[in-house]
Amino acid sequence: MISTVHRIGARAKKKVTEQLVNAFKKVSGKENILFKLAEASIREPEGTVREVVYPAVSGGEQTLRERR
Repeated sequence: MISTVHRIGARAKKKVTEQLVNAFKKVSGKENILFKLAEASIREPEGTVREVVYPAVSGGEQTLRERR
């Protein structure tokens, strides 16, 4: 029984990892968007998302909503 539970857990972990990797790969330029968001957040840590984060990305809020 322990062996079976372990196999189920291992498969679930592998499946989740694959899904995350595939989701990341789907959006071209995602790394650049993440870097821009990080830079904007560091530059103005007290700012609001609407004032700092959305303007940091080309297309703003709409781009971030579409790139899930």
